[in-house]
Amino acid sequence: MKRIPDTIKKKISKAGFVYVGTASLKGVPHLVIEKGLEVLDDQHIAFTGWFCQKGIRNLGESPKIAIALMDADGEGYQLLGDIVELKETEISESLARSRPDGDDFPKHPHLLSIKIESITALKFGVHSDRELIL
Repeated sequence: MKRIPDTIKKKISKAGFVYVGTASLKGVPHLVIEKGLEVLDDQHIAFTGWFCQKGIRNLGESPKIAIALMDADGEGYQLLGDIVELKETEISESLARSRPDGDDFPKHPHLLSIKIESITALKFGVHSDRELIL
């Protein structure tokens, strides 16, 4: 069983914003900047307040997801995984008040639980794509 190393769990927990990539069934990529990434256990992470409709559609077609995070010192990681749970959750009052009206905006946040399959270092310039997950 592959496990997320403790040092990387700490980086995930401290990450402010992360970049998230999904793709449609036809392979059309979509990038999102998101926050609120949480470590669930040794193999799983989650977003508890996901609002991107295109990402939700893409993940419904293809459960593969890529997440990139980098700290202020330039140390970063790419996490690749599969969605194991995607469900609509309740919206808080403050989010409900701040959400713009219109059909272009989702009505409720989604929970995205992700099983991590691969972690590699994310660096500027020359680098290795050697897996860091054990």
